[in-house]
Amino acid sequence: NDLGLAINNQNIGHSNEELGNLDSAYHYYQISLEYNNKINSDIGRVICKTSMSQVHIKKGEYQKAIDLLKSVIPIARASDDQFHLAFCIVNYGWANMEIGNLEIAETYLKEALAIAEEFDLQDSYVETNDLLSRLESKKGNYKEALDYFKRSAEKKDFVINNKNNQYINDLVYKHDAVQKNIQIKNLANENEIVKLKLKQNQNIMALGLVGTLLLTLALLAYFRQRQKRKDQEIINLKRRNRIKTLETLLEGEEKERHRIAKELHDGINGDLSAIKYKLNSIGKNGTGTVDEAIEMIDKSCEQVRAISHNLIPPSLERYNLLEALEEYCNYMNESNDLTISFQHLGDNVLIEKNKEVNIFRIIQELVNNGIKHAEANEITVQISNRNDNLQITVEDDGKGFDPDKVQKRGIGLANIESRIEYLNANLDFESNENGSSYVIEIDTQKTYAH
Repeated sequence: NDLGLAINNQNIGHSNEELGNLDSAYHYYQISLEYNNKINSDIGRVICKTSMSQVHIKKGEYQKAIDLLKSVIPIARASDDQFHLAFCIVNYGWANMEIGNLEIAETYLKEALAIAEEFDLQDSYVETNDLLSRLESKKGNYKEALDYFKRSAEKKDFVINNKNNQYINDLVYKHDAVQKNIQIKNLANENEIVKLKLKQNQNIMALGLVGTLLLTLALLAYFRQRQKRKDQEIINLKRRNRIKTLETLLEGEEKERHRIAKELHDGINGDLSAIKYKLNSIGKNGTGTVDEAIEMIDKSCEQVRAISHNLIPPSLERYNLLEALEEYCNYMNESNDLTISFQHLGDNVLIEKNKEVNIFRIIQELVNNGIKHAEANEITVQISNRNDNLQITVEDDGKGFDPDKVQKRGIGLANIESRIEYLNANLDFESNENGSSYVIEIDTQKTYAH
């Protein structure tokens, strides 16, 4: 029975895939495909190759999945099997999303969502909304990502409720079947009723208690799981609201820095330059006092540029985080009588611009603490990035401080800790008479949770 063998091998492969045995799953899908080729079943080939593509996706072999699906999508479209057509194009959109083909992914995922909605394919609807949420997040459209996530979560609850209700109905059915079997046995053995009546009544009662207990346990487990999900949703909502408040405060602070920097550069700096030009023209008469005034104005202009640079460093707008930090350390080296060295180890740092701004501000605050408070002679800034684990180290050889005695606000640690919390990061620091050391660890994948 080739059809039976094709179906059974497909089911064994699916079971192995659910257990995480991906290589075994792929092996049985290939066997199933051989039988489907033997009986020339188009829909069987669509099911097998789509299942094989899903194994490739789970193993991170996205291009292999795409190449496999290209050959079966036209066959799936030609069939009337909307369930497996949705299954096929969902995987195609998923694989394209993982390798960065976001426009292609969006086209196929939205097509799959339309099919799921039209034919009430609940599991496909949940999975497609979840993938579209991840897609919009990759594109930076967090509001749309949240909308898709909510739809997925709502339908997932509905699907889980239906499955739980089916499970409860199955228990009731089995309980009723047991009762009916007992009645049939009683009718068939009517002559034994008198002798066995007491024992049968005890059995019936025991079965009833077991059935009731099973129903109670199933309902209890269901409601506990539901309450756990609700509690987690409340925790997540509170956390998102807190992060949104922090983000609003930090964005307001950055806007204010922009405004002050612009006013310093366009206003005060322009006025001082005009005064310098005017005094320079008067200085041609040979008065030493005017030359001194010009020199003082030059220093004022330099101070204004330094303040503007600290408020909103232009390098962070033009370059990435590593380039901006290297330029900042070089600039501080030239502006101060101490040595500031910058080191980068590992991979490049690729995160959102507002996260780069917060990391830059943290390092800027720590360097300024080393200069102003610790009176350090040498400061080292090191960035290490490996496998989405970003580690920032800032060390100085200053006089240090006692964390229990020094007010956090006095050295900017309160502001630093606010930014640390916003980035989902961890801060560890030590300080003594030999200097201070700050270590910040950031999971760059978690920074996208906002």
